[in-house]
Formats: sequence, structure tokens, C-alpha cells
Amino acid sequence: MTMYRYVTPTRTGKWYPSIEAAQKTANKIGAGFWDEGSGAFYQYPQAKLEMQPLVMAMPMIANSNGRGDIIPMEQAA
Repeated sequence: MTMYRYVTPTRTGKWYPSIEAAQKTANKIGAGFWDEGSGAFYQYPQAKLEMQPLVMAMPMIANSNGRGDIIPMEQAA
């Protein structure tokens, strides 16, 4: 899965799971605007679209050793 966000010279948007979601919220940081009527996105000249793969984290559980450590599930047994 790929995550998307828009970046301007002065602001950085949140990561979104779809390019459409990133486009619809790009106006919050001044990266462009979504035209509801036509469904088109207009990106401003200095804005950039960034993409990155979503890396799934290894399942973790809390350890009951009293220190609050977090350890991988396969080591918990």
C-alpha cells in the first residue's frame, strides 16, 4: 500500500492512504484545490506530491516485567 501527501516550501501535509484523499485536503496547506464541480484537482506550482510505501509493523505486546517494555510477540512466550 502506498501513502500520499502534499508538501509546499513552508508546510507539510498528513499522509493519506489514497491520492484522492491527499488531493481533497491539499488546500489546507496551500498545495492546490479540489474542484467539487468537475472532480478535478489543481496543484499549485511549488507543491510536490510525495509517496511512500506503508511498512507494516511487527505485532507487539506489552511485557509484564514491570518496566513497561514492548517486545515482539514471538519473543513473548
